[in-house]
Amino acid sequence: MIGYNKSEVIGKMRERVVIQNKTITQSDSGFQSENWTNIQTVWAKVDYSSGFEEEEADRVIAQQKIKFTLRYNSNISVSSRFLYRSNYYQIETVAYSDDRSIIVATGFYRQGY
Repeated sequence: MIGYNKSEVIGKMRERVVIQNKTITQSDSGFQSENWTNIQTVWAKVDYSSGFEEEEADRVIAQQKIKFTLRYNSNISVSSRFLYRSNYYQIETVAYSDDRSIIVATGFYRQGY
């Protein structure tokens, strides 16, 4: 659980974030495909947590973590992701305020080059 000053947090929610959830569909031939569906566009406060680069299989992998603070939404889970500024952030952790009106979710973006 997280503590917060409700009016202070809500006033800092200035960024638009799209919540996406994964749906798995099966074709007539039996193959499964993974699709992401836009659930809702919401206001969020965005805090850049950390970033780093590492080498993986002769490629450099960059990872950026961001902490998203937004109003409670029952559609958000660790299997969701956020679309923010043309990048997809996979949800890693979700924490709720004591009164369940605010969510703080940590998302990460990985890019290989």
